[in-house]
Amino acid sequence: MRLHFIRLTLLWLSVLPAAFGQESPLATASQYRITNFVGSAGGFGSTDGNGRQARFYAPSGVWGDDKTLYVADSGNHSIRKIVLETGQVTTLAGSAGASGAIDATGSAARFGFVEGLWGDGTNLYVADVGNRTIRSVEIASGNVTTIAGLAGTQNLADGVGSAARFIAPGPIWGDGTNLYIADVSNVARVIRRLTISSGQVTTIANLSTVQNGTTFLGLWGDGTNLYVADAAAHAIRRVALATGQVTTLAGELLTAGNTDGPSTALDSTLRQESGATGRISSSQTRITPLSAGFRWRTATPLRLPASPVSREP
Repeated sequence: MRLHFIRLTLLWLSVLPAAFGQESPLATASQYRITNFVGSAGGFGSTDGNGRQARFYAPSGVWGDDKTLYVADSGNHSIRKIVLETGQVTTLAGSAGASGAIDATGSAARFGFVEGLWGDGTNLYVADVGNRTIRSVEIASGNVTTIAGLAGTQNLADGVGSAARFIAPGPIWGDGTNLYIADVSNVARVIRRLTISSGQVTTIANLSTVQNGTTFLGLWGDGTNLYVADAAAHAIRRVALATGQVTTLAGELLTAGNTDGPSTALDSTLRQESGATGRISSSQTRITPLSAGFRWRTATPLRLPASPVSREP
């Protein structure tokens, strides 16, 4: 079920061990609250406005800085902007109810169903799954440009710019030089790399060992590895950027569940692929249920900034 609002989660989810200053608060997560930030539960639409007066239609990807969130509003075929200080929602590019594949500025631009979203402070990069393309949106002006793929055509073909082909680009993450896109179909489940400066698209990893589904729900990287929420496999996958080696970091392929505990209890579920051997540390990884899906976290204490940011809607 899609939710048509944005929630502000006052909870730090630890993804990988780091050293920022204090232990992770995950053990006391009950002390934190989750509040509706903008939009209204159960009410969908396309209204720009403040806080709960605004409306979304199946918001998907989110990226932001310390002042603004940008949302891929999939059902409205648009990119929305939220000012964190005030909760004011405006439409940056695209027009609700009007799908298409037009490169233009602001409301004159047209998207298909937008999914993944990542930004570098100057541009947003959008996985336009409806058009099977990757689009860029200039934050200052709302100008939209197609940087890879060709609207209305689909394939898994590497190439430069419009010569490249995607099937269903979804989650997206970037490092300022490259974008990494999870691209899926009934026969292939791959990670594509798009070099921003040249538009070169290259397939760097294949996760097609799972045959019963296609869905990737999330993608994040640290400059060395990508971490993929592989919903079809019920697992968290790791992709080494340098080699494309795929590792199942947590969970058992094709086995759903909500087991919580140290990874020694899941030792037989941890898999290494591409010929690699070994296991991750028994003190590192575990899975816990979060709503209808999964949250993954580390059991190793995580050090964070002085205190989590709190905010009322």
